[in-house]
Amino acid sequence: MSQFLKRNMLLREVDTPNVGVTPEVQPGQNLQGILWSAYMQGGDVIRLGPYTYHIQKTITIPENVTLVGVPRLTKLVLRHTGDSTEYGPVVILSTKSRLIDCHVDMILATGFSFSSNGSSIRDAGGGTTDTGDATNNSVVALVGANARLEGCFIPGETSSTGKRRAVVVEASNCFVINNEIEFPNDSYGNACIYVDAGVNGTTVMGNWCESTTDGDILYASGTNHVIGATGVLNYAKVATY
Repeated sequence: MSQFLKRNMLLREVDTPNVGVTPEVQPGQNLQGILWSAYMQGGDVIRLGPYTYHIQKTITIPENVTLVGVPRLTKLVLRHTGDSTEYGPVVILSTKSRLIDCHVDMILATGFSFSSNGSSIRDAGGGTTDTGDATNNSVVALVGANARLEGCFIPGETSSTGKRRAVVVEASNCFVINNEIEFPNDSYGNACIYVDAGVNGTTVMGNWCESTTDGDILYASGTNHVIGATGVLNYAKVATY
């Protein structure tokens, strides 16, 4: 075994004293409680291991707290059930918080789908309900200024996961950088990255979004964003609404 591999294994030890490592949160621990504890101490970096974390309800990353995973291996998954009103998002980013290098997915119950970048959800029987909050229609929501989503992967919609937006930006001066978003099915017009009206100064750059017909990245006409055309700042279709 090479010295490089030995060093990596040493730094991945959990709860090992006096070697300057950062313990990883394990599946089954109270992740939300750990995040709030970090916030109460003025902010911190919380690290996740290469595991799947099954989220029972939306996780909020508080101000000045960063949540970091292992790229492609750390998975945060919220699974909606047909009799539940717990939809999305999986993660809410508060002011100056960060989510980095995580695979994030929201799986709706079979037959459920959000429509038209809004709060309306269709159920398996064909009925439509307004959840009362369009933020529900997202996998990750940036709701605080200067929040950052970086290096994350959001898998595409399928008939079993339902249709929903991947990322919604609801606050100014945020950063959505170098994320990979698969969206093979856009029949309801949900965006890969949706920037709310009135949001300004947001950097959306270096993202790869699987091509859709309605615009992978949508933002309100006339607002001031750093958003590039396909092949310039993002590999995505960019459109206004």
